[in-house]
Amino acid sequence: MAQDGDAATAEAQLPREWRALQHLDLNEVGLGPEGLAALAACPGAQRLVTLACSRNPGLGPSGGAEAHLQRLVAGARRLRRLQLDGAGLGDAGGRGVAAALAQAEEQQQGGGEEAGRPALALAELSLAGTGLTDDGG
Repeated sequence: MAQDGDAATAEAQLPREWRALQHLDLNEVGLGPEGLAALAACPGAQRLVTLACSRNPGLGPSGGAEAHLQRLVAGARRLRRLQLDGAGLGDAGGRGVAAALAQAEEQQQGGGEEAGRPALALAELSLAGTGLTDDGG
């Protein structure tokens, strides 16, 4: 994980317009695990309020996107709306999202370097058509 100074340096290198980015629509763009990993590593991702990644089948369970999704969600503390409709996450991806939400809550309450950070502000999570089942674990 990058140190605060590293993140600040990386963010300073972003174009000014990108530093203000709060809403990102990546619906139906062929987003896969590599793209999700790059987004999770982007310093500006922590300021996202809305992230729409619907209808990107490459995010499915065979692609290995769960860990990247978990990292992205855990780092984006301002995220209020996450749309993953039709992304084919399956049960493994659903568990990744649930784990990210639980991890963020634990870190906010628990201590360590994350103590005192605001809890996730997530108000809407859209998972229609993702392949989640009642056996999701």
